[in-house]
Amino acid sequence: FQIHFLFLLENCPVGHYSPTGLAPCQKCPMHSYSVEMNSLECAVCPRRQRTQTEGSSTAEKCKGNYFITTDVAY
Repeated sequence: FQIHFLFLLENCPVGHYSPTGLAPCQKCPMHSYSVEMNSLECAVCPRRQRTQTEGSSTAEKCKGNYFITTDVAY
């Protein structure tokens, strides 16, 4: 009697990734996304676009033209 543990592991949902594509999974970091289950990595948003949260599941979550600004006191 053998149990195949691979079938007991959960797939990574969209917006998540892991080195194997299986649990345990992590949310895609901000500024990236994953559109498929079982992702090994997350895609980076296009240049000058960012996501507002972790775990984004579509490229449409990447919104444009964010620039880093600093306040300068005179």
